[in-house]
Amino acid sequence: MKKKINYRLWSIFSLIVLLFPLLASLGQGLAAVAEAATTTASVTLHKRVGVPKSEQQNTGTEMPNFGGEALRGVTFQAFDVTNEFYRLRSENADATVESIYNSLKDNATVTQNGTPTISFGTGSLSGAFVETQTTTGDGTAVFSALNKKNNGRDAVYYFHESARPETVTGRGDIVLGLPVYEYQDGKYTENELDEIHLYPKNDQASGGMKLIKTTDTLDENNKLVAGAEFVIHRGIGASEEWVTGRDADGNITWGSEANAFKFVTDANGEFVISAYEIDGTPVNFKFAAGVYKVTEVGAPEGMVIPNSAINKEFTITTDSTVPVLVEIKNDTPDINKALDVSEGTGNDFTVGDAIPFKIDVMVPGGIADKNNDNNYRYTEFNVVDTASENLALLDENIQLYAGDTLVDDVDYRIENSGNGFTLYFNSDPSVTTPNHLQLGAYAGQKLTLKFNMVLTEGAVPDETETNKPTLEYTNDGTEGSVTKPPVEVITYGHKFVKVDAVTGKELAGAKFVVQKTVAGQIHYYTGKVGSAWSDDIKDAIVYQSNESGTVVVSGLEAGDYVLKETATSSDEYILSESGFEFNVGCCGRI
Repeated sequence: MKKKINYRLWSIFSLIVLLFPLLASLGQGLAAVAEAATTTASVTLHKRVGVPKSEQQNTGTEMPNFGGEALRGVTFQAFDVTNEFYRLRSENADATVESIYNSLKDNATVTQNGTPTISFGTGSLSGAFVETQTTTGDGTAVFSALNKKNNGRDAVYYFHESARPETVTGRGDIVLGLPVYEYQDGKYTENELDEIHLYPKNDQASGGMKLIKTTDTLDENNKLVAGAEFVIHRGIGASEEWVTGRDADGNITWGSEANAFKFVTDANGEFVISAYEIDGTPVNFKFAAGVYKVTEVGAPEGMVIPNSAINKEFTITTDSTVPVLVEIKNDTPDINKALDVSEGTGNDFTVGDAIPFKIDVMVPGGIADKNNDNNYRYTEFNVVDTASENLALLDENIQLYAGDTLVDDVDYRIENSGNGFTLYFNSDPSVTTPNHLQLGAYAGQKLTLKFNMVLTEGAVPDETETNKPTLEYTNDGTEGSVTKPPVEVITYGHKFVKVDAVTGKELAGAKFVVQKTVAGQIHYYTGKVGSAWSDDIKDAIVYQSNESGTVVVSGLEAGDYVLKETATSSDEYILSESGFEFNVGCCGRI
């Protein structure tokens, strides 16, 4: 019985002895697993821009309310710089850890030649490169397994920001020494972190541009222009590149002029590139700090792109908080014609009387612009006046005004054409090109031509005669013209029938003149061009009744007149001393 018990105890003892190495081995294995779990650390870099200037303290843990905007597309490279850290520490025993970290950041040189290398002025650190990670859509780059130790020493890592969007400035390099303890309530705790979250900060040196497009016409200054097309470009060394759109990360893409994105002014004559809309969707074009150019490539109909709208520079500064304002003005060649009479005066005139007209011309702001070949862009700039059959230029005494000032420093000449004329802004009959330097002194201003026309004898009462202005121009080989509605003038008349007062018989051969009284003085109608009235009856037109006794008086402006009989149809009749008062006006009594 005793042997049996001893055997069982030995068996148990043997089992215990046999199990012990296994348990010990298992214990060692568990310890090894625990040690493996804590020999590496995961480092997540959260890239943010637009963080308020009051910098937040990294706690080492995830900080959902850190602020700013997640930045995608930033590339970091991790280097193990443990050896360099301890070398500096051995040479500077009194140096603080922070000062050594700063020294590492200040003196690091990273070379991107095949496998990236890092050096600190003493040659590159052999095998220092660990891995590369790029921030994703949430702005994070994860280094999942960084060794906490290097040859038994606490490891030190250098995270180099090797690539970033151009709108971001300031290298976000970080030096991190392990282990890392959680920072809480203003102090570090004893809680060692295996999952470390860091928030390197950058400045966002970017901004937008607001373009306002206007033009000046004779009717309106600074008129807002919709539908003008622009491209944005910049110089890169000796070459040029254009904005072609945006990539998936929201960054501006650059390319050839042929693929340039076209910005179009809206109904307010503007576009804002930091809040541009494409198909109704707001799109944010933000430009890095630098100098850019905007060029108009498409002008609305009737407008001309001046040199001032080509390669217009604007600058985005590092502290741009509002869009940079760029104002561009188009040329709009314009012309108007009107009677040069007092307000309230009608458009009716007497045949032979001078009719004052004025033509307003808008001189383009770019009238003296030259192209890349140093040739003037405007090769034609002429005023064409077209008159109807019974309206003619009274004389060639055309005067040019700028406001109320007579212009005497711009050459111009007249070539008659039918009843109208063409005015050229030069003094050389052999050319039609304008004198650019002379007109250039009035660029962007209104010039006014003043001259007289006259209704000729063929003018029919109650039928309008017209006068139409046209501005013809050629810019960069493209012909253009502006024609405005014609100005109308009219003359009136009256029909009389001479009869026997007793028998009613129609009397032929009676003679009459037309007269009017002005300031107590009688004037007689002559019908002559330039002197339609005379105070001498000998100059007057003599009207004679025909076989039906009819007398037709025409070519008079609206007003009151007297038909004065100067000879009877025969000796059996006597002259009327008082004459016959009559009135002419619209839809007269012819």
